[in-house]
Amino acid sequence: AESHVQYFTDLSEAEKELFMQRATKALEKGTTSNNLLNKVSGSMDQHLNDQISRQLLDDYSTNTRSDMVIEAAEDGALSLLKRWPDMKSKLHVLFNQPLPESIRQLAWHLYLSNPRIRKTYVDLLNENPRAAISAQDLDISQKVEQMVLAEPTFRELKGSVGHFYAMKATLSYHHAKQQTNSRLKDIDYFLVVPFVIVA
Repeated sequence: AESHVQYFTDLSEAEKELFMQRATKALEKGTTSNNLLNKVSGSMDQHLNDQISRQLLDDYSTNTRSDMVIEAAEDGALSLLKRWPDMKSKLHVLFNQPLPESIRQLAWHLYLSNPRIRKTYVDLLNENPRAAISAQDLDISQKVEQMVLAEPTFRELKGSVGHFYAMKATLSYHHAKQQTNSRLKDIDYFLVVPFVIVA
């Protein structure tokens, strides 16, 4: 039953996925995968060690060897995530662990950005800008302003006109999409902060 087609491309998407899962499991259980992993890991360790040794000789750095290794690993992780953003799922191994700010910012950006919703919003702005604005836009503006001034969580947004307008526009659009007369909940004002910070 599994060989009912001649070519991989003739399989359905679900069959392709199942096939790839089985192939991955078979490779993971074999020695080939372990040999490759050990070779890559050893090569990375060697190159990183060589690079740090050169830096220590050239720069007369005040950083310790450990600091330089951590910094290089952080730069490497950032480069990999920027080059292959779909690999963001690998960050699950760091769940509930503190991340360096640069990696945290990129992770937030990768997880919180949604090109499809952005396109919908931009199209709506081009076709009917009024539809992207809540009937309660003025109330939302005032609440954003009050919270930015009073709420300690928003301290890094204080004084930033760009962040203020981004929060207001996001919340106004969110409320307009709900098509309700009730006000936004306070939690909505808190939830918008990560989106605005990584925009």
